[in-house]
Amino acid sequence: MYYTLAGFLAGFGVSMTEGRGWYAADLRFALQAGAYAGILAVIVYTGRSYYANVFRSALGLRHAGVVEPSSAWGARVFMLCSALFAAMLTASGLDWQLSIAFTALVMGIFVVIGRISAETGCIFIQPYWEPAAFIVGLAGMRAIGPSTALIMFFASTVVLIDTREPLMPFVLNSFRILDRRGVRAHKAGLFAGLALVIGLAVAVPTTLYVKYDRGTDLTKAWLRGVPRLPFDATVRVTQRLRAQGELERAESVRGWGRIASASPSGTLLVGFAAALGLYLVLSALRLRFPRWPLHPVFLLLWAVTPSRRFVASFLIGYVVKGAVAKYGGERACRLVKPLMIGLIAADMLFGITTSLVGGIYYCITGTPPPRFVVLVG
Repeated sequence: MYYTLAGFLAGFGVSMTEGRGWYAADLRFALQAGAYAGILAVIVYTGRSYYANVFRSALGLRHAGVVEPSSAWGARVFMLCSALFAAMLTASGLDWQLSIAFTALVMGIFVVIGRISAETGCIFIQPYWEPAAFIVGLAGMRAIGPSTALIMFFASTVVLIDTREPLMPFVLNSFRILDRRGVRAHKAGLFAGLALVIGLAVAVPTTLYVKYDRGTDLTKAWLRGVPRLPFDATVRVTQRLRAQGELERAESVRGWGRIASASPSGTLLVGFAAALGLYLVLSALRLRFPRWPLHPVFLLLWAVTPSRRFVASFLIGYVVKGAVAKYGGERACRLVKPLMIGLIAADMLFGITTSLVGGIYYCITGTPPPRFVVLVG
């Protein structure tokens, strides 16, 4: 569906991607951002009563219904960490208004990533949009300025660059499994927090030691390219403002004055509104009509690399499961399940074995083995 749309628009001279790098707010970027806003709106709307009770409980206010103490404490930790993150951005040089907006967008992205995993089972997830370019595109370069843009590009690079296998979906799925087994959330949460602290305590000093002791292999394009992304994006902003004679004025804008200087990108607004509206319409149809065939989650995944890599596997799994359920019923599904789990185990074993053999080969010969990729596009 994505390539059909891209081909249709290309016939009118409209490109999905403008080829200006990772932080380009092109049409594909806008469609992804709009779809993420759509699912976030649906999550908030369908769970509005629960979330209202949780946050009222977290703030010590009167609330209706029963709220687990662990949920209230989770909300308190969430609010505290969000405030600290926004404060760090403000201390780095952002206006507090932009810090709050950037924090909200980051939190929204990770909530949606978790929801995508819950809806689809996908664990390799890339948003293909991020807060810095979205804010720059929404406000316009004259309202943001290169210095402010650079801070946001840096923050996006550190927090959101190529999420791939983020922690959020794994935590959500783990808690769901524990919930089905009757394990209380607060107990699992304490152990999860402890595991996170221990993991960071080990990973951070180890990574710093290895990097300083062994250096970084700068022959790899990704290791060279990522540190340059914020600078490349800022240079494009600076050059365009300088060519327009707006550079000094853009650097002087602060606070609420950015609203008066805003000049939103038409591409961003149109793509964002189109994807947001389509997602809300499809969600309403799905909630209204039980047999509605299209799940709107496809709007979150149709333009990203994970879909290209996994679409064949998901399609085969869908066909196999559907055929077994239709012609064999529930009993056949139970009989076939061990076979499918065995196929998954075999794939994992093959990848692990190849990695071990490659490591042994390197230790004996001193020569890196041929490159082997588990996730093949």
